[in-house]
Parts: sequence; C-alpha cells; structure tokens
Amino acid sequence: LKGFGLKITPTGRRVYFLYYRTGGGQQRRPSIGLHGELTVDQARRIAKQWLAEVALGGDVAADRAAARKAETVANLGRRFIAEYATAHKKPRSIATDRANLENHVLPLIGRLKVGEVTRADLERLHLAVRDGKTARQLAAKPRGRRIIRGGPGIANRVLALVSKMFSCAEGWGLCDGNPARGIRKLREVRKDRFLDQAEVARLLEALDLADRNGTESGFATGAIRLLLFTGMRSGEVTSLRWSALDRQTGCLRLVDSKVGARTIPLSSHALAVFD
Repeated sequence: LKGFGLKITPTGRRVYFLYYRTGGGQQRRPSIGLHGELTVDQARRIAKQWLAEVALGGDVAADRAAARKAETVANLGRRFIAEYATAHKKPRSIATDRANLENHVLPLIGRLKVGEVTRADLERLHLAVRDGKTARQLAAKPRGRRIIRGGPGIANRVLALVSKMFSCAEGWGLCDGNPARGIRKLREVRKDRFLDQAEVARLLEALDLADRNGTESGFATGAIRLLLFTGMRSGEVTSLRWSALDRQTGCLRLVDSKVGARTIPLSSHALAVFD
C-alpha cells in the first residue's frame, strides 16, 4: 500500500503511519497507531480509508489537528461568560452562572469537546446534579464553609445554563445543533412559607430590641422591615439608593430590577423605615 509504513523510534516504539500529499501538494505523515495496539492488517485498513478520504479532497492530518484543538465545554463556559453573559445578564445572574459552571458543569463534562457532546451526556449531567453527585462542602471564609447542593431545582438551573451555552455554541459555529434541546425539566415542588400574625409580631419585637440595644446594624434591621412591609426581593433592598425614594407619592421607583423598571407603593409602616 503506497505511503503506508512503520516508524521505529529511538526508544523502540513501533508506530504505523501514512505518507500522502494533499490536493494542494502539501506533505503529510500522520500516525495511525502503535504496533501491538493495532495489527498490521488493522493499520493497513485504516490507511486505505484515509487514502480514500484524501482522494476525495480531504486532509486527515489537518482534520485530526483541528479535532485536538476543538473547544472543550470548559472553554465554552469561559467564552459564554465573557461574550454573552456579561453583555446580557445582571451581575447576580452572572455570579450564579459562574457558580453552576464551577460546581456542577465543569466537574462532570468540562473536558468533553463541544462538538462531541450528545443529548445522552446532558441527560446524565441533569440526573447527576439531581442525585447530588456534585454536592459537597468547601471551605470558605475562616471558620466558615460553602455548601454545594443538588436536587431537582439546581439540576433544572444547570440544564437551562447548559442549553443556553450550546445555543451560543451553535451560533458561533462550534457545533451543529443544541444537544440540550428537548430535554424535559424535572418536576419541582415549591415550598411557600408565610409568617402568621404571631410570628410577624415576634419578628418586629426582636428588631425593635436589636435597635434599642444596638446589637445589630440599623441598616440590617431596616432592610428586614422593608422586606416584610413591601415583599421586595432581597437584592432590590440591599442595592436600594436614596434616589429611588419618592416621598411625595409614597413609593419607590426602581430604575432596574429582575423584571425591569417598576414602582413599589409604600405603606405608612414602610415609609417609616426611611425616617
């Protein structure tokens, strides 16, 4: 078979190879495999297949080099954060995406090539996060810890993130389709918990006591009261600016929130928090 040969290295390894020229006249000599792992007949059959591809205008060596350099899921995750998330998502959402990537996606499929990821791979990822395969405790601040949990809710958030990543990859020409498309989300059981009147009374009493004794920051107790009296999101309260307060109409005008700009009417109790 013309071009098919065996190379013996200084260390004694015997490597099958194929020599050929591309349609443009460039010389190539890609390795087929080690003798011992392949027999002569097996290596010769592979060489024949490669020569057939070359005859049709292909370049086996270039294709293999491109495959080795193909984007991994880990690289896709970094590009997704840098080029998509920072332009289209809020800082809190970006932080959540980063955490889900580092805690769940990368440990399970980070090394896979983007173009080789299948729907079955992502279904296994989805179920692994649900079953707590990535759940663990990590050291955080001194004498603290960071708990990474699994479960249906986290699994669904991870699936949504991966689906968007592969949607971007499809648009960037890194893969031919989105393997997450069509995967059904897991059923989640919502847990709504509301304070009754007695609990609200005890909470307000504890906040008043903390203010009188100075055991907690007035900003913290005020934020808790505002959450209680308005039903705002915690991020909306902690990022609140004085410019949002409209005392004349008795409301807060948020320029930006999770749902965009919105106006929040304030009761007399909520207004008193700002005095």
